[in-house]
Amino acid sequence: MQYRVFRDVPMYVLLATLVACLSVRASSNDAAIAEALAKPDKVVKASWFGYEAAEATKALQAAINSGAKKVIIDNAGEWIVEPIILTSDQVIEIEKSAVITAKRGAFKGTSDSLFNLIGIRNVTIDGNGALLRMWKSDYFSPEYKRGEWRTGINIQSCSNITVGGLTIKDSGGDGIYLGNAGEAQPYCKDIVIRNVVCDGNARQGISVISAENLLIENCTLINTIGTPPEAGIDFEPNFPHERLVNIVVRNCVAENNKGGGYIVYFCNFNETTTNVSITYDNCSAKNNAFGGFMYSFWQGFEDFPGRTKIRMLNCRAEVRGSNETYNTDDYVAGITAGLLKFKKKQKSDIISRTKPFSGDGKTYVPFKSSTSPGKAPPAKAPTPQMREKFRCLLYARQGETVTFNVTFNKIGEADMTLALDITSPSGNKIAVEPAPLDQKKEYQFAATETGVYTIKGLPGLCTAQLSSKTHCLSFAVDTPLNIFKSTVSLYFLVPAGVKDFYAKVWGSGGEKVNATLIDPQGTMVNKQDNISEFAFKLAASRKTAWKDEVWAIKFEKPSDGSTIEDYFFSLYGVPPVVASSKGSLLVPQQ
Repeated sequence: MQYRVFRDVPMYVLLATLVACLSVRASSNDAAIAEALAKPDKVVKASWFGYEAAEATKALQAAINSGAKKVIIDNAGEWIVEPIILTSDQVIEIEKSAVITAKRGAFKGTSDSLFNLIGIRNVTIDGNGALLRMWKSDYFSPEYKRGEWRTGINIQSCSNITVGGLTIKDSGGDGIYLGNAGEAQPYCKDIVIRNVVCDGNARQGISVISAENLLIENCTLINTIGTPPEAGIDFEPNFPHERLVNIVVRNCVAENNKGGGYIVYFCNFNETTTNVSITYDNCSAKNNAFGGFMYSFWQGFEDFPGRTKIRMLNCRAEVRGSNETYNTDDYVAGITAGLLKFKKKQKSDIISRTKPFSGDGKTYVPFKSSTSPGKAPPAKAPTPQMREKFRCLLYARQGETVTFNVTFNKIGEADMTLALDITSPSGNKIAVEPAPLDQKKEYQFAATETGVYTIKGLPGLCTAQLSSKTHCLSFAVDTPLNIFKSTVSLYFLVPAGVKDFYAKVWGSGGEKVNATLIDPQGTMVNKQDNISEFAFKLAASRKTAWKDEVWAIKFEKPSDGSTIEDYFFSLYGVPPVVASSKGSLLVPQQ
């Protein structure tokens, strides 16, 4: 057989032939698209828009933007894409066995997500078993700026959305994120997530920040690891005006996650928040490092009867290495359990609840309680300036005279005084005058009993700073503490038995702060510069988990040269109490 080589053919003939072939293909595709869009059902195939194996973003985005009612992502090959923006009133049908892959070397923005649904409605993503794949290990490499928001499917302030039949794997954040885009509707509404597998994502299988009428059904949430909380599903609103209403999690499995199986964190809710209603129906949790079902509340929200309705029906939870089975219908107040079955060594391993200082049923004492509790020299280190709200904790013995100062500073055009709510260990109120604006006022009272006295205030947009010459002060951070223009170090207890924990820090708007997590030897364990409105979690894993230790978090001016102003801070996995020195710290009594 003889072969003719291309060098025998003039180059212009080859080019003409290639152009002719491309023209025929383009003409054919254009005709097919026009014909499809002219029909009532308006169904197009994404490959018609110029699929290319190495880079399919333009083709897929063009199909979505074409005005079609239904876009079929056909199995023409692997769809390698950059972030895709979906639009309202559309069905996205992915053919069976199709793979949609995040383009490697792209997704450099810290919140770049594979599929993005922002402020839209009436969208169905029908996966038919397809795979959405990202590259988690890449996003933790030096080539990428660290972030926890590179999500598989990012849904914010949307209505009437259905996602089903997908596996979402190895995202740099959540498999699916349901949040608030800051629009007129600060929640997602009428959402169905069904038959989805979230596998190996960095932060959560599914994060629910704000939602109403949400069904998560027949979903598997496994192998979450990379960035805390590392849960199967995490319900974690950021602001009081967000909501968790009429949510059902049914027939779901959370397994082998580095955090909890199912987490509910309400510490950003308050008395203005819409009532919460969540039902777990026939759900299971197995081999999750932090337990099966976890709950955390803020007292200002929880204390209103009927505010929280969380039901559990025929749910099962198991901790690694456990052998016993228990049945219970009364494991935590305010939450209704049906047929709850779980295997464990200790009930708290399975269903744990982090309550605020004033309601956790523990007795708090100074860190070194063996030496004159309450009479230790007060810390000379500065306490933070606080906005919005605060709870100061002060330990005193019966008969002591407590003296403390409040400096209440004006911000903007405010014209107000600061009312102080002082409560004794047994709950009795101590009446004092309000703190005047732009003054440092001294207060004094006699301790009628031994224990922790609580001083609460709502400075709003102004700032409050507390100090004492007679007693040490600690501060509760079970709900995020809003700190203003303060470069401070805050100390906290990591109790024996706790290996993994983290601090959550974020700035207000574009305002930034540097934060450093420091171990008892003064060694920097985790540091992040220029933290802005995207919350950053400074995590630590102890090798010395067999003993109590006092750690610190240090806040400094942002390294980019901007001014330090408002930032927020809270603790997870450890007692939610901090102090400006180790000697001032209150800890749970053993």
